[in-house]
Amino acid sequence: MWEAYKEQVKNLIDNFASSREHVPFVWELEEHPAFWPIFKSLNDNEKIAINEIIKEYITESITKLKTKWWLLFKRFFDNNAELFWQFRSLNEDEQTSDTQEFQTLWKQIENEMFKLEGILTQAMLKREQWLEKTVDAFYSIVYRYFPLFSHIE
Repeated sequence: MWEAYKEQVKNLIDNFASSREHVPFVWELEEHPAFWPIFKSLNDNEKIAINEIIKEYITESITKLKTKWWLLFKRFFDNNAELFWQFRSLNEDEQTSDTQEFQTLWKQIENEMFKLEGILTQAMLKREQWLEKTVDAFYSIVYRYFPLFSHIE
């Protein structure tokens, strides 16, 4: 039964991520227009379990796609897992974007993304007409996991 429930939650997360262009946090599921009564009634342990399902969804979604920009983002995820999860947690609340910790981690993430963007740009130089779309697609991945990525001071 737990596996079926887990798959239902992952499907809801996937639908949310597709429609809102970022992977949700537990509080966003609590405010979902159709499913909020279910998520709002969860106790703390159940919310922790939902958060673990979200983390599992994130890991699976990063590792299953194989486009150039996904592979580059996967490289970042594999090499900087702790940084990824720290910054992901700070993206949960807009008020954290004003903190020094957010700004410091954001700068580290930004530097890594610029490196990867450079690799991507170099690979796409032969196809100039696709360069802008490719870079946009890469950053849509970044915003999918870090919805507050643009909140900088």
